[in-house]
Amino acid sequence: MLCYEVTLRVRAGLMAAWEAYLPGHVADLMATGCFESAAIDRGGEGEYRCRYVAASQAMLDRYFDEFAPALRADVSGRFPEGVDSSRAVWTEWRTFER
Repeated sequence: MLCYEVTLRVRAGLMAAWEAYLPGHVADLMATGCFESAAIDRGGEGEYRCRYVAASQAMLDRYFDEFAPALRADVSGRFPEGVDSSRAVWTEWRTFER
């Protein structure tokens, strides 16, 4: 499994609009069929992390090739300023359970 993680920092004046927008954006990513699950985490003031789990590199590549440009353009079109993001792909290395 691969975890595609997007970390976001949102300017204080945009947080209400961002929180109204974000669940629909995540639903749009899930509708691509490229991810098995998704989660949104909140950190400190204006910090968010979206985690998307893909079953394979092929599914993640499909997302990047076919869907990511339009979905990213939608975000930047709605929030041209005040939302900074970074992206990373993580591969599960070990799992521990109780």
